[in-house]
Amino acid sequence: MVVRNFWIWGVLFALVLALPASADETEDPWRGLNEGTHAFNEGLDRYFLEPIATGYDFVVPELLQDGVENFFGNLLVPRTVLNDLLQGDLGPAAKHTGRFAVNTTVGIAGLIDVASRFGMGHDPEDFGQTLGRWGVAPGPYLVLPVLGPSTVRDTVALPLDYAANPAFWVDEGVITAGATALSITNLRAGALEEVADNRASAINYYVFIRDAYLQNRAKNVGEGAVATDDDLYDTDDL
Repeated sequence: MVVRNFWIWGVLFALVLALPASADETEDPWRGLNEGTHAFNEGLDRYFLEPIATGYDFVVPELLQDGVENFFGNLLVPRTVLNDLLQGDLGPAAKHTGRFAVNTTVGIAGLIDVASRFGMGHDPEDFGQTLGRWGVAPGPYLVLPVLGPSTVRDTVALPLDYAANPAFWVDEGVITAGATALSITNLRAGALEEVADNRASAINYYVFIRDAYLQNRAKNVGEGAVATDDDLYDTDDL
């Protein structure tokens, strides 16, 4: 049975609203803890997830992988529509609503991305971005076990992001768990080369991931421009 502890979400929401508006999103005051969690996640990926994704990528045809990616991507569109509305972006909300309707029907439950062919692309929005648009500071950088890079603001928004996914409301635990595993495996298989290249080229992989994540989030929220590749490393952190 799905647990819906809305009161917990309310408390977390109140806590993130208490973040000082002047907080610097590049702060990493918990670096020791974050590096430990990052190392744990790296071990989990290298010795468990990556080998599974490699085998999956070898066995599953690219066309089928694209269909899986489209299906799970389609499930994220309602979350985007909701956040478009919360941000007052009515045009994008209408476009994304049309996208979801087209791909869910004509696209066979989202397996085929028909909507993009008609100019209805997906510009993902989440509750962390919405909080940022409302003026909530990101707070310190935080690496979550298994889930990876985040900030205090984005972490607090996670329960709302999950609840906005239609799959969250499916009470069949085995089906939900299997779908989640498939989504993660498919996503990791699609990033095999990119992750390998990043690991090989990064001077400090922890710093690379941290700075890339924060810069990307700042761009998405509109808190600042993305830095050039030369700015991905702060030599004082190495």
